[in-house]
Amino acid sequence: MIPDGVVLDARTVSPRFPGIGRYVLGLLWGAAPTRPRWLRVLTSPIPDARLPREGTLEVPASPFDLRQQWEVPRALRACGARAYHSPYYLMPLAPGVPAVLNCWDMIPLAVPGLFGPPRRMAFRLAHLLAFRAAHVVVVPSEATRHDVRRFFPRSDPKLVVVPPGSDLDVVMTTGEAEARRQALGLPPHYVLYAGSNKPHKNLPALLEGWALARRVAPDATRNLPLVVAGPVDPRFPGGGATRAAANGVARNVMDLGYVDDETLAALYRGATLFVFPSRYEGFGLPVVEAMAQGVPVICGPAPALREVTAGAAEACDATTEGLAGAIVRLLQDRAERERLRAAGLTRAACFTWHATARAMADVYHGALDGR
Repeated sequence: MIPDGVVLDARTVSPRFPGIGRYVLGLLWGAAPTRPRWLRVLTSPIPDARLPREGTLEVPASPFDLRQQWEVPRALRACGARAYHSPYYLMPLAPGVPAVLNCWDMIPLAVPGLFGPPRRMAFRLAHLLAFRAAHVVVVPSEATRHDVRRFFPRSDPKLVVVPPGSDLDVVMTTGEAEARRQALGLPPHYVLYAGSNKPHKNLPALLEGWALARRVAPDATRNLPLVVAGPVDPRFPGGGATRAAANGVARNVMDLGYVDDETLAALYRGATLFVFPSRYEGFGLPVVEAMAQGVPVICGPAPALREVTAGAAEACDATTEGLAGAIVRLLQDRAERERLRAAGLTRAACFTWHATARAMADVYHGALDGR
């Protein structure tokens, strides 16, 4: 039974926080049968249309605004909140009630060269303060728990692993999915990557690996483009199209940029393979989404990806040669693709929003009981 008086901070349901926003919406969806009885939602003055209208609390300050330090506690007191759940580390440091915090990854500290010393120091300080304020810190994987312990050893007693569910519960017929793909000019078969262009995602290695795969196995890759879908972070120039041109495979790479959830679901459904070469992840939601749509997955060596896929994906070295070899092997082996498809469906079924909501109910009870 989920306790009364929990307030979930939904101010991150916005285009600025695509991943965290999808987590908040997924948690609300998974808890929907009991949500009107227990959960209130903290929103900005102009809330996202996908959020529930009933039981909402409006706070004008964003997570980046100093005013949240007193406006959020004031809202919590006014509604009689008993617990506060922040999915983001920029949170009120004295909420006045037991606080539950999500920590998604340690990318700025764990990935060398991604950010300079000032950004890393700010990240470390903000997390140190948030970990002190939280009664419970929820991480999405054992790999992330290991990294948090490494950088913040005193937080260890507060850490709890609760994986998120699979996001793309999109209702779409086969014909509708095919129509979306045709509207994008996609052929019947393609290899798919979904993610950003951030350095740890390792997109350049994938593009180089794709170029190598086309050279060593022209028959297997003929008429088969690599489709790149995902937001482009302007801090890291040189996206899919630029890299593809540099590798001489521009005609065989389709860089779609950001796509909505319905289009992404259609892309997964039509893909021959999904390749996710990331060197570091806190969880790796795209691989779960791809497996849930019945796509054979190739993934890189990130510990979280190995943990999440649990043998249901083709794991390889995230180098040009390693990625090219894995792509060619699976394109030439229909039986292995079918085995991975079936294994991926079974594994993805372990990650549901209902299961996440049930686990979070236990977390809330633990925070209220002082555990």
